[in-house]
Amino acid sequence: MPHHRQYVAVVRDFMKTEIIHSYFPRDGYFIDSALLLTESKIAIFTSKYKAPSYLDVIDLDNSNCSIDLSKILNFDTSNYYKCYFNLGDKFGIIHRAEKLLLFDNNDFNSFEILEIQNPFKPDKHDRKTNAELASSSLIENNLLFGLADYAHYGFPPRYLCQLEKSKSKKLFGLRKEEIQYKWCSLFELPKHHFPETEFNKFGGDNDWLNIRAISQNEDSIFIHSTGGSNTRLKSGNPFEFNIIARFDKQYKWIENFQIEKGIGRFSTDKEYFILNPHEKKNKLHFYSTKDFEIKFEISLTAKQNIGQEKATQIKADKINKRVLVYNHRFLNICRLID
Repeated sequence: MPHHRQYVAVVRDFMKTEIIHSYFPRDGYFIDSALLLTESKIAIFTSKYKAPSYLDVIDLDNSNCSIDLSKILNFDTSNYYKCYFNLGDKFGIIHRAEKLLLFDNNDFNSFEILEIQNPFKPDKHDRKTNAELASSSLIENNLLFGLADYAHYGFPPRYLCQLEKSKSKKLFGLRKEEIQYKWCSLFELPKHHFPETEFNKFGGDNDWLNIRAISQNEDSIFIHSTGGSNTRLKSGNPFEFNIIARFDKQYKWIENFQIEKGIGRFSTDKEYFILNPHEKKNKLHFYSTKDFEIKFEISLTAKQNIGQEKATQIKADKINKRVLVYNHRFLNICRLID
């Protein structure tokens, strides 16, 4: 039987935030993703149906900038089949699982387009593998992605896969050294280390466990899962369980941490898993990534962090004292108050 550290609803502390800058997308546009590059730089990707997509960069220390992504050639910049990621000194977009658009953190008008080596082959119906979410943390130039297979675009991904960065070898010193990116092997969450889900009623080979969020440090990988692939369709409940599983760097399972039900993400500074609880949607609970116990909570209020917006489908991120609170319609940059 899998070992689970049970969730205990004890909040250690209450913290406050204050809004220092607000962002709203253009008329009719929605925020697809926001990346906290540094405490003062935030990259925001927005899109609108049948209209150009934009990258807006807020720099609290310098001037902001905006880039019309539709003017970038040889890369599909619509909001379909996209995953957004932070790659240390670069950030960008991955289209399906085939091509990267990389921006420089210090020069947003500088970008490069790279093909990913050994892409996954389409199935017999020409359906392709898609990157759905990226790890919040970079280790040794390698980033982890959640990949969805073929017919499951838009669902929480099924596989974990490492995108490895390497340098091509020079041929007798004649060829310029080039940076290459390639996929490593796919990893699927092992069902026997998780509680029973609805897939047991339909046969173990017909379902799989979803991946909601990914993070890693020097010796461990953390994966958040809420159940089977079509949990709500099969059980009527969006959460069959709410577990953060810890693996070593060779994907060997170590232990599970059972937390309260909700949707969240790992903070960019790797210190917390930030959960918007299912039963307390006007709160953010900050779980330490050391023991996955709640260290503090923040209330979602007009004065502190959401302004005049509603606390629906809230996402959050953190670097040190800087906290992002946003959804598809607004983004507030906040300062964490002790």
